[in-house]
Parts: sequence; C-alpha cells; structure tokens
Amino acid sequence: DPALADDVVAAVSAKEGALARAATPVGERDFHREYRLEEKLGQGGFAVVYGASRVDGSDGKLAVKVVDLRDPARKDEKFDDTAIGLDLRRKRSVMHEADRLALVSGHDSVCRFHDRFIHGGLAYVVVER
Repeated sequence: DPALADDVVAAVSAKEGALARAATPVGERDFHREYRLEEKLGQGGFAVVYGASRVDGSDGKLAVKVVDLRDPARKDEKFDDTAIGLDLRRKRSVMHEADRLALVSGHDSVCRFHDRFIHGGLAYVVVER
C-alpha cells in the first residue's frame, strides 16, 4: 500500500530527526537564539512548562519544560553547563527523560519530541504542543 509506505517513511524520518537532535551535545547552544518563550502553561516541584515557538517561525506551537539544574547548595559558585555547580543527578535525569521521549516520539499517544539541551544552568526539553 503506497499510502502506508509513505506513512512509515515519514515516521522513520521524524524519529531519525528527533534522535539526531537528542544526540546534540549539551551546553553548546543558546536557547534564546533558537526559541521564544511565551505564556506559562504550568509548574510543578521539578519544572516549569511554557508555551514557546522557534525564533525562525518553523515547527508551529511548542511546549518547553525548563528545569533549573543549579545545585541549591552551591548557588553562589560559578558554574559551567558541563558539571561545575550543577546538580548532576537532576541533569542525568532530565537528559535521560528527553532521550527516552525522543525514542518514542511520533507515537500517536506521545507528544512529538523536538529538542533538548542545557544552557545557563537550565535544562530545556522542547516538544510539540
């Protein structure tokens, strides 16, 4: 069935793109050069979720989970986005969650993964809204 074949190719392409973005090294990009935060959608004990869009207007409506990775016990110290001054357990947890989301991205019951990275002591996980 040609239509089914097209759907499979589109799903595989989307997953490959999501996995490639998930594999991008953290700490090498500036969130605010690529995305614009909009309204606050919700907040929990672990993160704040915002509506967002790409600065270039592509990808439509997005949601961004923002997690503060700065270690509260070391908040006055200087830090970099690779280790110093960050809560490494929280960093691993957020990046693991984003990687797993990328793996199932495209399933009908799961929001589509777009991006993830760390900048300025904050982790960002970007999904479709």
